[in-house]
Amino acid sequence: MPTAIAYRRAPLVDPALVPLSDAAVHADGLQKQLTELALGLVDLNRMSSLDAALATKLGGYTETPPFPDVEAAVNLLPAEPDRFAALLRAASMLAAMGRDKQAMLRVLGGMRAFLDALAEMTEEKLFLCGADVLRLAVDLYRRTGQPFLLNLMESLRSRLPDVSGLMHMFPFQREYRPETGAHTPDEDAYYARMQRFATGKGTADALAMTALIAQYSGSGRDAAAGRAGLTALSRYHGMPSGAFSADPFLAGRDPARAVELPAACAQAEAYFDALCQSGEAAMADRLEMLLVNVLPDLLTPEGVRPLSPTNRLAGDESCQAQPPEPEEVSALLRALYAIRRSVWMSQDDDTLAYALPVAGGCLTRLGGVPVRFTASVAGVFQREITIRVECRQAVPATLRLRVPGYADGAQISVNGARPQAVAQGEWHSLRRTYQNGDVITLRLSLSPRLETGYRGSVSLYVGARLMALALPDEQVAWRYAIHSGNPVTPVEEDGVPYALAAACEAPMWKEKAGFILPPPQGVPAGPAYELTLIPFAGTGGRIASFPCVAER
Repeated sequence: MPTAIAYRRAPLVDPALVPLSDAAVHADGLQKQLTELALGLVDLNRMSSLDAALATKLGGYTETPPFPDVEAAVNLLPAEPDRFAALLRAASMLAAMGRDKQAMLRVLGGMRAFLDALAEMTEEKLFLCGADVLRLAVDLYRRTGQPFLLNLMESLRSRLPDVSGLMHMFPFQREYRPETGAHTPDEDAYYARMQRFATGKGTADALAMTALIAQYSGSGRDAAAGRAGLTALSRYHGMPSGAFSADPFLAGRDPARAVELPAACAQAEAYFDALCQSGEAAMADRLEMLLVNVLPDLLTPEGVRPLSPTNRLAGDESCQAQPPEPEEVSALLRALYAIRRSVWMSQDDDTLAYALPVAGGCLTRLGGVPVRFTASVAGVFQREITIRVECRQAVPATLRLRVPGYADGAQISVNGARPQAVAQGEWHSLRRTYQNGDVITLRLSLSPRLETGYRGSVSLYVGARLMALALPDEQVAWRYAIHSGNPVTPVEEDGVPYALAAACEAPMWKEKAGFILPPPQGVPAGPAYELTLIPFAGTGGRIASFPCVAER
């Protein structure tokens, strides 16, 4: 990647944050574990050019894969622009990796061919590839300054549906069900457009497009659309895990509904695009929740689960991991790449942002001086994030730390000095002259907390991590309501959090046809039980959204 300053190019709006080069970043901890699992699922005989490029960037291969035949791929236009865009994105990644000017010229030739074929593409086909083509156009223009790419962005903006308007007006305020009974071609086209929007991946791609279009248009309406969309999706379709429901259509907030794997992965990419554009901590919040709750629930050592619901019985078929389809592996690689790029980001030539409090590190230049930052994470309820600095000379610079809003309290200390309290839910800027051996420590107090959700139900969290009552088999009782007024006891064992919550039976809670119905309201208090809740990710049958006891 160019530096943050070099990546700014008029007339595009400056991005709030710029990812570091792939070679400059290394992942550890959960992020590394998930990446290794995903790379282990790749079928070498069925992988696409984009799969190969992503696997290389994620550290799966030491040799650069062959450069795609961009000229032959032009024959995919205008019939299959989504396949062409994926191949061209792979070609762009490989050209940038190798700093190959001739290869980059071939990529630009492919973009010219796409622009020439654009008029022949239907809205349906263009919507399928719109997010990827906009990602390419914005990135390539920032790298090369080729004027025709501005024409391409303008053409895409005019030919694509009004995705910013969709996010501001958001028409999907309940579970989406495909409309039938159109009487005119215009009605049929309208219903088809709404159906494309209402698929989970379509909604996520629309969210990504708003962030990318905002960088071209400079419009305040476009710039605010991402936050408006996130607010609406959380309100009408938000799940306790941090994803929005989509199985495959937007499914409301019923805890029995789920997010499917492609939709969850597309959400990670969209939140990354929005984080780059806006720099808003809310986008990083969602990325962290997807990383700790959703992705490790879908991606397991045994294979992949196609769906991740909040509540499900042990006999639900979505509990079983399956051998993945190539499209599912591709989606996982894309999501993990987006998250990898979200951890360490550049704001300008002397400001580095640490957006996700996870283990790993980076090597970058600040004020022209090479500096290595390495983060380690320890503790569960008292989490300590330690960032060590290595550099050959002192350098004045700013380290921006995202302090998560879920913390009860947060403190920062430098080199063992007296800790200073910092505000949660915001970025904290630490401006100083950094020297070799400096140690920055961010301490987060994470008491178990209950949050209210669908129809007054409650979910329990430790930090960003959703907790659940595990149902290992169909004989385990699950009809319980949580006493929200009682304290939750935190327990840590081998670095894993557990939470002991006061509960009583909720016999009126029902199931139907193998699905758990929504948590009932007004559950009367009864004999007390103590439930042991464990991390949500990876559980089979589980309850993570509980009725709340009607306290008197």
